[in-house]
Amino acid sequence: MFFLVRSAFWLGLVYSSIDWPGEGRLADDIRDAARPAAAQALEASTRKIEKTCVANPAACIEGVARINKLAGDAVDAAKSHPAPPRGLQSLKAPVDTLAPGDLAPSWRGSAKPRTVTASHP
Repeated sequence: MFFLVRSAFWLGLVYSSIDWPGEGRLADDIRDAARPAAAQALEASTRKIEKTCVANPAACIEGVARINKLAGDAVDAAKSHPAPPRGLQSLKAPVDTLAPGDLAPSWRGSAKPRTVTASHP
């Protein structure tokens, strides 16, 4: 039974790493399917905010102040912690980290050859 579990695991791992044709379109398909739902949610939230601001302008001004403060904090945080550059250009070649002992040739035995004498009984 354990053999079947291990086989299923390894076959699943291999199956998931295979590059299937048309796989790159999956993200585009998901994005296209989600776009109308996102637009509908944005429209609904905009209508709700408009109704709230018409009904209570003081609460609307307070909400705008909070949003502006959050946005300002996010901009300040982004400036103080810039994101690392993307792509392979940001990868630097490693500096020589080996110690001198690591660079020395490995031990090769004695320089003097041994002579082997055969003895027959």
